[in-house]
Amino acid sequence: MGDKNTNKVLPNNVNRICGGTEIQGDTTTQHDIRIDGKYEGNVKCAGKLIIGETGVFKGSIQCKQLDVWGHLSGTVEVLDVVSFKLGAIFDGELSTSKLMMDLGVVFNGSCTMKREEKQVKAQA
Repeated sequence: MGDKNTNKVLPNNVNRICGGTEIQGDTTTQHDIRIDGKYEGNVKCAGKLIIGETGVFKGSIQCKQLDVWGHLSGTVEVLDVVSFKLGAIFDGELSTSKLMMDLGVVFNGSCTMKREEKQVKAQA
């Protein structure tokens, strides 16, 4: 039977790709993901995606929140906030409504800042 919680992001349900693991393909999930290994492909995540210090991601991402400590290259669309931490390297195209970046982050690419729906409605 169907589970009532299948469309909710549950905080204790985290998909993890450990260091030393390499994955190629596409992933869609309602839960958070942490990547400490290598991932090449496309990810759609209803929750938070974390690319850890040893994580390497190449492909496209659609998620609610994104934290990056490792290497990320590709096309990224984030609904809420992106946070690049010290040591992060980004190459690609980013679209988000909020951006935080530590000093020392390497950012090579473009960033488009989307207006939040609340701001758009208030200005209309």
